[in-house]
Amino acid sequence: MKKVVLIDDNLFDYRNNHGASFVDDGVYSDILVSVSKVNADYDFSALLSDASCILIHTSTCDFVDNKYQPSSHEGVVIVVEDYSDFGTIIPLVKFSDGDSEYFDVPEDWDGRYIDHINKGVFYSRLKPFLEHYRNSGLIDFRIIAEGPDYIKETARRYCLTVINILSRFNGEVNDSVIDASCGEELAGLVMISNPTLGIEYESFVSYLEDNSITVENLKSALQRINRSFNQYGRNIYPWTSLAPISD
Repeated sequence: MKKVVLIDDNLFDYRNNHGASFVDDGVYSDILVSVSKVNADYDFSALLSDASCILIHTSTCDFVDNKYQPSSHEGVVIVVEDYSDFGTIIPLVKFSDGDSEYFDVPEDWDGRYIDHINKGVFYSRLKPFLEHYRNSGLIDFRIIAEGPDYIKETARRYCLTVINILSRFNGEVNDSVIDASCGEELAGLVMISNPTLGIEYESFVSYLEDNSITVENLKSALQRINRSFNQYGRNIYPWTSLAPISD
């Protein structure tokens, strides 16, 4: 798995003082690389060649002649502009004490670039962000932008929407009902419920074409997924345990 790269000079032991000592304790060393000393001559090519994303403190001082240079930030500029290209090449989060507390997510946001977020808020959300990446292999910057509960709320919204739509039908579910009535919401739910769910949306629709599943069984499966997100912050159920085939 590619690794998350965190670049932060961590002056004054900020992380330890703000509840993020797990970074320096190596709790996430399997998925996280933390670097504190960079400058214009640093070998960023080696550091970022296999990076899944970059999380960078925009005030990180260049480390030159064995000391930090408070007025020099060339390393940051090189990473942000050249290696990431503001999230275009490598997804990027920029954080700083001087930034406003929250990042307002644009409607057309592609999820690859957070151009500002307060340093304290960032570190308070880093652990759930890393947990999600470790469990799913997916970079989800909304966890940093909106907090970990956004996933629960998204899952809840998808589940309730699909359940309400399905309540208008009886008997067995078929692919045409799904595609015409609630395909968008169900596709979104399937996406955030993987990899544990073990089935992609297209495969789910094919499954409905080849098997019999009742509306009530599908609603029950969705309710269990919703409960899983509420309790664990993620889906823990594979599809085979959720959807019994009707006789």
